[in-house]
Amino acid sequence: MGPSKTIALYAEPRKQSQLGFGAMNTRQLARYSGADAMEASIELHKRFALPLACIALAMVGIPLGVATRKGGRSAGYVNAIFLAFFGYYLSYVSLVGVAKHRTLPVPLAIWLPDAVFGVAGIVFLSRMESPGDRDLLAPIRGMFDAFPIVLCTGL
Repeated sequence: MGPSKTIALYAEPRKQSQLGFGAMNTRQLARYSGADAMEASIELHKRFALPLACIALAMVGIPLGVATRKGGRSAGYVNAIFLAFFGYYLSYVSLVGVAKHRTLPVPLAIWLPDAVFGVAGIVFLSRMESPGDRDLLAPIRGMFDAFPIVLCTGL
């Protein structure tokens, strides 16, 4: 074997313009005004919206998980995965795509799924059954029960 040869590698750190938006800190993203400022805005809003999504999904999931239903626990898991993936994540990804096409403003596109799930969570939490509760929608359902449902039989 021959003598070992040492090669020194000189690498320079990447410049700020070469870093991806995920590597930038929040202050840099807020002040960014380059050609792709929309991508920076999307990343900035993601950093705040995704942590709040956990709270919004929990506000929806807890009342659904506590409610007893016919399917048992496995139905609760299926509902949770359905809501989290199909309900939240697909709407989030599709709205980000709409924002990239400049059809919808970035803040609205990023925060809309959080807002929808937050409102739904507040409604579900307020509707959770507690001892001595009364059904607030019973009078409205009673009005619809008074009208007979006419089915088309295809005669």
